[in-house]
Amino acid sequence: MGGSPSKLPIEAKVGRPPISEANLLLCLLFYPFFLIEQLYLTWPIGNSSCTLYQYGAWVIAGALCNTHALIALNRLWAVYFPDSYRRKHKKKLAFCECLGMWIYLHVGCLPGIILDHLWYRPPVEIKGCNFVTDAPASWLWTVQLVYFDFPILLVLGVYPLVCWKVIKRVGLAVNPINNGHSGAPAPHVSGLPAGFNAAQSFNEHQIIRPTHGTCLSCKRRAADRGVPVLTAMSTLLLVVYFPDQLAYTLQMMFDVNMDDIIPVVSKLYLLSTILDPVMLVLTVKRFIYA
Repeated sequence: MGGSPSKLPIEAKVGRPPISEANLLLCLLFYPFFLIEQLYLTWPIGNSSCTLYQYGAWVIAGALCNTHALIALNRLWAVYFPDSYRRKHKKKLAFCECLGMWIYLHVGCLPGIILDHLWYRPPVEIKGCNFVTDAPASWLWTVQLVYFDFPILLVLGVYPLVCWKVIKRVGLAVNPINNGHSGAPAPHVSGLPAGFNAAQSFNEHQIIRPTHGTCLSCKRRAADRGVPVLTAMSTLLLVVYFPDQLAYTLQMMFDVNMDDIIPVVSKLYLLSTILDPVMLVLTVKRFIYA
């Protein structure tokens, strides 16, 4: 991939590594177990595999939501404070942001998974594996709101702010194509007698004409490339992520019966593994020509 690291787009520096990692880990640690859960009434592959299933459901799935929020915050920084962003946002900072996000997810999500594994989980051979966990409700509510719902709302809130700023920046730029002038006299094209033109010879030397003429072109400055990226990302969150998280939030926090809805939104959520990388590739020009 060409270009220096400092000139790579935000999605390349911040979004691509964690999104790629999270989608790969989901394929390994979540979807196989999800299929087993759909096929069997109980859990036939042991207690430890149930813990891995929960790890994928909370930590890995949380990485996807929080990566989108991280991209949105960096886009907000780049649009509102472009000089600061260009000076400070280097490859090292992008790496630290990604590493910090993974640490943040493990600090918040692992306690509930460990508690469920050690104390709260009923025998999986009888009750099956509940990837939502049977950990205390206070932990469930906190993690669901902070690690899943808030990042989605953050992206949807940042989007209009970025669009508004970019619209303000768009303007007309007037670019002269050629400003060169020549002092050569204009050619004699008059049909008047030569004597009359001779009388005007002094004035001929005062004529200054452009060599090619002056041509003005008006062009509208291109909108920030981040707007299409953020638009695609916000649409993806609304269509794929938001229904799934809303259903689980209503069920966990308000005890709303979502038994008929959750199978549908869960299958829709499975599309994130395909749509996330496709969205990233199609909206980042450098990836297309890599």
